[in-house]
Amino acid sequence: MNQTISSVPRAGLLVALSFISFPPAAGAAAASSQPPTADASGPGNSPPKTHVLFIGADIAVEKDKVFHPVEDVTGNALVIKPGGQPVNVPLGPSTRLQINESLKIAATSVAISDLKTERAYTSGADPFQQLSQVVSLANEQYAEADFARIQAANANAGVMGAAVFAAANAGNPDIAGEAAAALGQAQGIAAQGNAAVAQAYENPSQTYDIGAEANKREGGQSFDAIRCSFKITPEKDLAKPYYAVIALIRERGSKPGQVRKLVYLESLRPMTAGVPRKVTVYQGGLPPGYILEGCEVHIYDRGGELATSLSRKRVPLTDEEALDFQVIEYIGANPGRTLPAAPATFTRDLRPSLTPAQLNETCYVRVAKDGRVAKAFSDAAGQLPLRDPALESALKALRFKPALDAGKPIESTARITLGNLVSP
Repeated sequence: MNQTISSVPRAGLLVALSFISFPPAAGAAAASSQPPTADASGPGNSPPKTHVLFIGADIAVEKDKVFHPVEDVTGNALVIKPGGQPVNVPLGPSTRLQINESLKIAATSVAISDLKTERAYTSGADPFQQLSQVVSLANEQYAEADFARIQAANANAGVMGAAVFAAANAGNPDIAGEAAAALGQAQGIAAQGNAAVAQAYENPSQTYDIGAEANKREGGQSFDAIRCSFKITPEKDLAKPYYAVIALIRERGSKPGQVRKLVYLESLRPMTAGVPRKVTVYQGGLPPGYILEGCEVHIYDRGGELATSLSRKRVPLTDEEALDFQVIEYIGANPGRTLPAAPATFTRDLRPSLTPAQLNETCYVRVAKDGRVAKAFSDAAGQLPLRDPALESALKALRFKPALDAGKPIESTARITLGNLVSP
């Protein structure tokens, strides 16, 4: 699902993806209908589980109206590689992301522990801070009211004194006028003081209503941020790792099915195998009073997602099962296409067991529909069997992505030189 999103130019990127549905990855249906077969070698002889099958998240960013997989995350940009060359996509209001849930397989795992996620407040929305400010303002208001009351009381006392002075000198024509003027002035001051007291105590401002702020706080109506912390411990060194925190939220008052996904991406420094690192995410800008439905953490290195201890639908696989899955995934990802057979990954490095002549010899192999090598030949017509047992054994240990005819796997013959495939 393509979605226009807003982003912020900072070390992390927070984007809201409204009501996202995740289509299954290509080949997922085929994979689910053909689960990995149980090892037939018997208890105690089973090959080790070297890979993990899991449900991950593919993240892509739009550039020039085309979505490209995110290969890395820098401080203020996402890195993509259209045409094989790295290109930075700056974060901004027009950034568009695409996220798809997909079945993935990884040979490297990462332990995630101590995951804690909670709703939080930004400083401007924190009702505890607001309540403290309200109490302070209220105390100032009441202090001013008390001061006004004292002034009014003094003014009223002045009125009483002026009245007594005026009454005592009413018969004295020399100071009667002065006494009457003093009484009038005192009465004016008292009237102002009484009015100030009334204004201070009547109709208090809602801003200073401590009860209203306390109710607001208890109702959780001000949550507008998320705080997430966890610990990452890789089993292998990671050269260019980054993480994605995907939070599932609902706006206050929305129906249970109206879930939005918020994604926070941030780069990590290179990590050493077995050395844990604590990560803390704090991000505002969420709908006030939102409801947190769940949170996922995804870890990537060099653009590829790694399995974690929290990955959903984890299934440990052997080397052979992992290759089976890759073949199934390849077939499912190329519907309707016609393609030649192509080598898949090796199960081991062949260079130590073969001579330079064997590595440089051009051979031909018959690749079955499942990508396994059925036979090896020294000619393209498949008439001359290979007479080198060691070389033939090495070739039969390989797995291929099978040839496709209109999307259907077919048996085919492939030309191969092992020296061109083995990493030096």
